Amino acid sequence: MSGKACLMAATVAMVLLGVISGCSPSARVSLQFTPNTTASYEVTTEVTKDFRFEQPTVDKLREEQTQTLIRMGFTQTVTDVDSQGVATCDVRIDSLAITMTNKNEERLVFDSTNEAHRTNPLMKLIGQHYTVQMSPDGKVVGFDSEAAKKAVTTGVEGQVAKRLLEEVGIRERHEIPAIWDIVGQTVASKKTWKQVVPSPPGALEPKSYEKVYTLKGIETKNGHSVAVIEMKAMESAEPAPGQTQSAASGMGFFAKMFDSQDDYTGKLLLDLSSGEVLEYNETLVSTYLAKDTPANAPPAAEPDTLTMRFTHRIAMKKLN
Repeated sequence: MSGKACLMAATVAMVLLGVISGCSPSARVSLQFTPNTTASYEVTTEVTKDFRFEQPTVDKLREEQTQTLIRMGFTQTVTDVDSQGVATCDVRIDSLAITMTNKNEERLVFDSTNEAHRTNPLMKLIGQHYTVQMSPDGKVVGFDSEAAKKAVTTGVEGQVAKRLLEEVGIRERHEIPAIWDIVGQTVASKKTWKQVVPSPPGALEPKSYEKVYTLKGIETKNGHSVAVIEMKAMESAEPAPGQTQSAASGMGFFAKMFDSQDDYTGKLLLDLSSGEVLEYNETLVSTYLAKDTPANAPPAAEPDTLTMRFTHRIAMKKLN
């Protein structure tokens, strides 16, 4: 989905430089960190594959879903900021909810707030800490999660814990791609900037996408100035830097049998008064559709329809 959230650990400051009569508002975008500041966040990640095969001539319908949905709540505290503005943040896991299904069959359902799940091994992650180092451009430049990974090591739960606490999972929760290419720059309202990225892991067909970010404007919410950054992406002929996905990792030549459509959008809300992120999300929905009428079907018969859909989503919100 692919669609990213370390503002969670950091204080994100997007400093409004000023509004001159007759000119558009502008802002200077950068992550800034203040030692001993603490905030709580919730990050939701979703990877879903939907399959639907309709055969009207024989009155059959087959539907399947494979999904991994993870919601983590955490508190992070900035413990140190070096001379380059890189912050070390302590992250404490406060809550965790996971749903994993494979072709409609549940593999794992866990919610740390559910009393019935108190004996699940994943409860051992609640209260665990790890550290992450964040640079002013919203990238993870270091982390240490070894102690937390030792809390759960066996079974499906151990595999999930490992995924959450290794590099891919940590980057997914803490990095903010929306500001990678404009950190330190003065951004005027309606200004756009671009980024070419590979499709998220698990996509039905490996592609590259060009994300276009736009500072849509600066709004007033609850008495605070809030910068609104929106993202819209489309398939790119240019490969993403370091892209390694091949056709073999997706549907291969079968992809040519389908009509496809991608909907890839995102949004970032930055409170300019406090320098904090209020919301951040990026979602990719790729839909593949194929229709075919059986050779022995009646003249007015509806065609068989195969629909496959891939959803990748990352969503962060500030809790306090």
